Amino acid sequence: MNYVKVVNSIEDPEPEGFLTSAGTQLALCCPDCGHGYSHVQAVYTLLGGDEGGTLYRGSHLVARETPYRRDALAVRVLGECGHRWDFVFQQHKGETFIRIDMLEPDKSGTVPKERVL
Repeated sequence: MNYVKVVNSIEDPEPEGFLTSAGTQLALCCPDCGHGYSHVQAVYTLLGGDEGGTLYRGSHLVARETPYRRDALAVRVLGECGHRWDFVFQQHKGETFIRIDMLEPDKSGTVPKERVL
């Protein structure tokens, strides 16, 4: 797993900042530049404080912590624009909040290929 640095956290994202229209459906777009093509890369657990410490089923452990008491689930996305971000689902007092963590840009210069199962 490659550790990447969070360069900006958007605590209360507006849907217009990360959703775009793709014909008759909604699609993800880059929260930084608005580019409409992206690829989900992985799912991670961010460790919380005293009420956390377990992996979400089907996720990997990422070398980051969340500032909240409970663990969070992060979906890593790579845009064809080169930006990377995590959609973070953070539980707090019975509610699940969405946060976007913008990560260091992808320096490989390559666009991800579809995974074959």
